[in-house]
Amino acid sequence: MNTKLILLAHGSRDSNWCLTFEQGLKNINKHLEGHASLAYMEMATPGLEAEIAKYYQQGVREFEVLPLFFAAGRHLLHDVPELIAKLHDQFDGVSISLLAEVGKYEAFWEAMGRLIASERSAN
Repeated sequence: MNTKLILLAHGSRDSNWCLTFEQGLKNINKHLEGHASLAYMEMATPGLEAEIAKYYQQGVREFEVLPLFFAAGRHLLHDVPELIAKLHDQFDGVSISLLAEVGKYEAFWEAMGRLIASERSAN
């Protein structure tokens, strides 16, 4: 089955902030067979509902949402689960899985450590 991966960022009114995530998505997609897309919680578009609707119209029924958050706060503990429940009701036959935030993955922190060490040694 075709599962669509959606990376979920917080969002900002600052287009430069969003550009960072859009560039990151391009780099991430170089490593994925099926390209991921990007959605924002607030203050930027597209939102998660719009991304689900777009791919649902294309026949996708399974989604994974990967939060680009270091830790779970109010959004991940309350807002996102409530939104996903609403989307389950709104789109017939849809399956939306909320993955752990990136900060839960040891490999994420290991990569950050390598990046920091590399940057510090370059200076």
